[in-house]
Amino acid sequence: MPSPYCPCGKNPHYCLIHGGKFICPCGKPKNYCKIHGGSSLCECGKRKSLCRKHGGSGLCPCGRPKSVCPKHGGSALCIHKRQKNSCAQCSTPRYLITKVAQVFRNILKRHGVNKSTKTIDSLGCSAKEFYEHIQTKMDKYNTQHTNERMTFQNIAIDHIRPASIFALDEVGLATHYTNLQPLLIKHNTCKNNKWNDEDEAYWRAYIIHNPSYKQIYWPKACHAMH
Repeated sequence: MPSPYCPCGKNPHYCLIHGGKFICPCGKPKNYCKIHGGSSLCECGKRKSLCRKHGGSGLCPCGRPKSVCPKHGGSALCIHKRQKNSCAQCSTPRYLITKVAQVFRNILKRHGVNKSTKTIDSLGCSAKEFYEHIQTKMDKYNTQHTNERMTFQNIAIDHIRPASIFALDEVGLATHYTNLQPLLIKHNTCKNNKWNDEDEAYWRAYIIHNPSYKQIYWPKACHAMH
């Protein structure tokens, strides 16, 4: 069965690169843009289907969108009762992009800036390529550590050079896919933002913008990985 998503991991009608017929010049879906139609917006500026004053047809008796309410439809939920685009088992590429987007937003917030760039653009690769990048690193780790293997349920997406170190004009490096790797959650917590000059020199020489670097990098500033 062919994938409903474009190579970027999006619905092709909402991707400027692969069709984008439903996207307005502002980069928003036409029906949600006040300037270019906004046919799905009510007078409150909300989606009509989610506004109790102006229809609210998309709301369930619980007051939640029907699509994410397991009692009243739940069409956006997968068999694991999670939103389909954030389920590691049902939609792994989109799940990974969602995790990165949350961190990207937090990095910018620390600098007092709102997120305006699409996560996929900041990664420097497609959703499929990012998934393959993470999977390759997991496979490499799992061949060397058979006692505790990585899965998409027990990893965090780690910034090799810690996100807190980057200045605002370096955010593009922080979110580039070559600065991202999978780490077991316990290792990610232990690593935190530890980093030293030796790590910095190695990262600049061998890791950033180097797609062929497939190892999991553990900073010299940290104790040995256990």
